[in-house]
Amino acid sequence: MKVTFYIIPQSFCAKGVSLCSVINSVYAFLSEYSTIDSFNDENEIIVDDNIYEAILPNGMTLGEYAYNISDAEGEERDLKSSLQRILQRHSKKITIEQICKQIDENSINGCVGVISMVPIEGIADKSQIVYDKSSWYDFRRYHLGLFHGEAEYFIDECRKFYPNMFFHDHNKDSVGNILKSFARTIIFHLNGIHDILPDLMEKHPGFNQTDLLRELSDKAKFPEVATPEGGGNKKYMKFAFKPDNGEKNIDVLCELHAKLCYDDSNDGKYHKDKRIYFHKGRKDIAGGRILIGHIGKHL
Repeated sequence: MKVTFYIIPQSFCAKGVSLCSVINSVYAFLSEYSTIDSFNDENEIIVDDNIYEAILPNGMTLGEYAYNISDAEGEERDLKSSLQRILQRHSKKITIEQICKQIDENSINGCVGVISMVPIEGIADKSQIVYDKSSWYDFRRYHLGLFHGEAEYFIDECRKFYPNMFFHDHNKDSVGNILKSFARTIIFHLNGIHDILPDLMEKHPGFNQTDLLRELSDKAKFPEVATPEGGGNKKYMKFAFKPDNGEKNIDVLCELHAKLCYDDSNDGKYHKDKRIYFHKGRKDIAGGRILIGHIGKHL
């Protein structure tokens, strides 16, 4: 899905925000910029022609700040040079009203959003990436939940936007059984596993799997605690993964599972037979990434 991100004057202007806060957000944006740009067939950044007139908290225009490098040194000079290059890319005249109209037309065929250093009034939260509070991954994942397509497309997109996960091809068969009703729920649980689990494993190396999943579920706000498999069906939870050394496949037990208790309808109905089965990762497979063995019905 092609996404067009706009950078507009309002991306740098807000009452009650310090210049330091805006600059820190610029640093956060620049840290992700190369990754955004690497998906050049799917991510386009367009800069409003009036961007240079944006007024920063210190009263200076963005153009004055970005091109005043005479006294800048080190990181600040690098930041201003990077900012200049970005502001000079594809540009056009665009208003918030025009952007909102395009957002209303978002679909699997294309989406529009805004990149900003501060929250912008008049743009829905989910339609703007506000650094350093959110990430372009948040935007892409959220819209994948809305415009999930078919199973193969969905898993291929997940592989792009969850860089610390490795999705077994089996998921292309299994997720189709629940995708239409559970796409946003799946995204919510993948977000928790991807974004929180690695840090927990680093901070709590002594945790057993049950304790680890309990802490994960609490921090990720899962509706029910994720657990290891406690029954006798473990043979169905083994999936063949190719090791990094290129030798024959290794069967990996993906017994850890997050429970997808509620679908996307918000009807409150409890589901006890939908799961994400995963392994927390092995150093010899997929560079140690979390292994997603099965998304779908209870094994």
